[in-house]
Amino acid sequence: MGRKKMETTEVKTYDRLGEAVELDKCPVCTAHPDCFSNIGGHCTALKECDGEGCVFFKKTEVAIAQCKAAYRKMKEEGRTDLILKYQKTLMALGAFDDEIEVSDTIVAEMKAYEERDYQKQFEELSKADEESKESEEN
Repeated sequence: MGRKKMETTEVKTYDRLGEAVELDKCPVCTAHPDCFSNIGGHCTALKECDGEGCVFFKKTEVAIAQCKAAYRKMKEEGRTDLILKYQKTLMALGAFDDEIEVSDTIVAEMKAYEERDYQKQFEELSKADEESKESEEN
């Protein structure tokens, strides 16, 4: 007889970075529901927030655009140290999205090439197999 395991039905909330957030410990902010750090009326970026005149407030679209611009600048200047340091934030705000789309295109092209190459190999093997059968019959 052992202890019964307690089942937890706790639903976790995650911020943009994918980190668990306890919303009851985050300050309430009803002044900026369109802020990129606002989840369910709570500010997930600051420990204290009065809402009014928040210098941290940014609309989601603005935060994403600024993040992408910062990433492009870091990339142009060869600042891989900063890119690595902030990669989680950059990824969460979509800075790598354009590169991922290009990557998806490249992957699709490679798959198409592989399929063509496999088809060519299959045809060559089939032809060789037919030739060997013909030579055995003669």
